[in-house]
Amino acid sequence: MTNIEDKIACLDTVIHSSTENILNFLNSTTEYKESLSTLKEKYNDEFNIFMSISDQYRKENLHSDILKLIFNPNPNPNPDGIGNPEYIKIFIDYIEKRLKKKIDLNYQTIKIEREKDRIDLLISDDKKNCLLIENKINNANDRENQIGNYYKNLKEKDYNIQAVVYIKLSPEKVFLKDYSIEDSKLRDEITNEKLVEISIVNYNNEDCFVNDVIDKCIDISKSTNNIVSTVYLSHYSHLLKILGGKFMTNERKVKNLYKIYSNENFLASFRIIGDLWTDQEVDHNIGNVFKDYFEKELKFESHPVEKETTVYKTIKDGINIGFCNDCAFGFVYSPNKIKIFSSNKTKFKELLKNEKLQRYFTENEFKNDPKWVYKYVDNNKINSLADLKTMVDELEKLLK
Repeated sequence: MTNIEDKIACLDTVIHSSTENILNFLNSTTEYKESLSTLKEKYNDEFNIFMSISDQYRKENLHSDILKLIFNPNPNPNPDGIGNPEYIKIFIDYIEKRLKKKIDLNYQTIKIEREKDRIDLLISDDKKNCLLIENKINNANDRENQIGNYYKNLKEKDYNIQAVVYIKLSPEKVFLKDYSIEDSKLRDEITNEKLVEISIVNYNNEDCFVNDVIDKCIDISKSTNNIVSTVYLSHYSHLLKILGGKFMTNERKVKNLYKIYSNENFLASFRIIGDLWTDQEVDHNIGNVFKDYFEKELKFESHPVEKETTVYKTIKDGINIGFCNDCAFGFVYSPNKIKIFSSNKTKFKELLKNEKLQRYFTENEFKNDPKWVYKYVDNNKINSLADLKTMVDELEKLLK
């Protein structure tokens, strides 16, 4: 075989190998692309009255106010009003179905309160039977001992808590039970007997708040020929579908990126073909993929103070390797401290400048941050998630 024939044969092997990898990659994403297409079709972004007014539709308080308006069993007498006494019954019937037990509430004396002792919605009757509603429709983070404090305060005021209802955007939203209910006995009592996690939307018409509550209220408004209520509820149902659909779509993107970054050949093919998405969420999604890998595979723990964004691993007292989902990697403060010791900062910066680590980072300089010493990971320099393990291993070696 001549020299030129050798080169042609070598080139053919490379091309064939790349083609095979790309085909394998495309086949692996078929299910993802189909599910994404279904989500976009089902939860499309058409005109919505709530979204057209302002960006308040994203905020928790607006949704709590809307839910109070819908479920108020004693609206002002008005044939064109939004409320209907039947709406609260639909909601409670749905909770009973999920809990598989009867809710003890006197419909004749029900009242709905907003922000009573900071609770999003408290539904109670004259005998202090009640439902505690935690609204996470805006996808807000759980707060430390949030549900535990609410529950304890109500019990101290002699309320008989029938259910704790946690409303979230989709099944992908995880309720951090241990974090939100610190007392283990209280947590067992709530989670085993009274907790109902309700998804606003779901993937394949499984039960959810929109299908089984709001849309059933729409059916009643139509049957009573209440045009105002029908229009109002229909636009609210559509708004919830848009918000939940966007959240589910984003979560699917994160999961697919995790799959891609776990396989060196997939990642190479992904970069040859180009980005699957053109929106501005890609970098943030990759940060969440990396965070998941640190947590699931490298056994980093969620940082108690920055639980939703940051994971860390304690090397020894005062020294913690950390990663934040904005792709910051380096040293993070201890949970019981408010900053990193100044005496350590210079040493930490020198370690992160090591050439074995520097090749994974962007060119950004260190920022003055009392809680961190970090560099940003350049996802274009990561060939697979295994590179993140290499970074941690190298940093631990340098620390020794």
